Amino acid sequence: RAEAANIADWQGTGFGAALSLRLIGGDALRARRAFRRVEAEIARIESLFSLHRDSALTRLNRDGWLGWPSADLLGLMALCGRVHAATGGAF
Repeated sequence: RAEAANIADWQGTGFGAALSLRLIGGDALRARRAFRRVEAEIARIESLFSLHRDSALTRLNRDGWLGWPSADLLGLMALCGRVHAATGGAF
């Protein structure tokens, strides 16, 4: 197929690791837009949850409290509590 020849690759870092993404079949402009959204979402998630740089999670761990936590952070903490309970404290 001709559209399968359109391949766009992205490489970056996030979450303390090397990351890569391959898009097949789209045009170059759409791929660049998608990669910018991916980079923005990685930055957003890391600003909340990173253990490798300043984030809401590192501030919570350091200070023992966090004023005005985001809905995403509250959701993660609720999920952690459910996993902890479901595993008898193993996680």
